[in-house]
Amino acid sequence: MFEILRHYGIPMKMINAIQTIYNNSRSAVLVDGQLTEEFDVTTGVLQGDTLAPFLFIIVIDYVMKNAETQHTNEQGEHGFVTNQRQSKRQPATTIHDLAFADDIALFESNFDRAQTQLITTMNWTDKAGLQ
Repeated sequence: MFEILRHYGIPMKMINAIQTIYNNSRSAVLVDGQLTEEFDVTTGVLQGDTLAPFLFIIVIDYVMKNAETQHTNEQGEHGFVTNQRQSKRQPATTIHDLAFADDIALFESNFDRAQTQLITTMNWTDKAGLQ
């Protein structure tokens, strides 16, 4: 996540502050009125953290942009065309994916290409540390 924040030009002072919050974070679970032993929190964002939605949006944007670029480079242009190309100045408008919160819909012209797009997207989510 921190490499992605650097990629987007987030100032190091801000990244260091976020790292301070997330590094060495520990938690416990309340089960039947008893707290479990503490454990290290090594993945995800902290529950209730006001930065969590912002951090998730940055990471998922990085994933989707990179997956889209790779898929286009390997498979050619794809997606759902909403407006046909009018001229060089007015290219076609194509939707490759729609995302809302943690729901994502991918658009492709056939099953095989959709499967390839899904695998590419999953590979980028793995690279970003999303599980």
